[in-house]
Amino acid sequence: TVNTGITSTLITKLDDISLSAEHQRHYTRRIGAYLDDTQDKWWTVDSSLSAKNTAFEITHIITNKILPNFGTLKTTNDLVALWKTGGYIGITEGQRRKYLNLIENASQ
Repeated sequence: TVNTGITSTLITKLDDISLSAEHQRHYTRRIGAYLDDTQDKWWTVDSSLSAKNTAFEITHIITNKILPNFGTLKTTNDLVALWKTGGYIGITEGQRRKYLNLIENASQ
């Protein structure tokens, strides 16, 4: 399967944790969440042909589903807007509140 994620550089700077930015995610979704039936998707690769078909399918999903979704979440403000409406994917409710507080306190 494939996991996707977005990391806010601003939140990474504001959050006092020891994880480096490349290990933090402020929005994550598994590739299956982008599919019509929203079921997790796993591929089995056991030949050159199945590897080629899998690569094509993953590339298609990334190009047509994931990148357009990421296009709506280009900035930390986009994430904040999502979180303020109660939306949060791949993080907990506690993390959502924490990140909103970090942003709010930083802007004061």
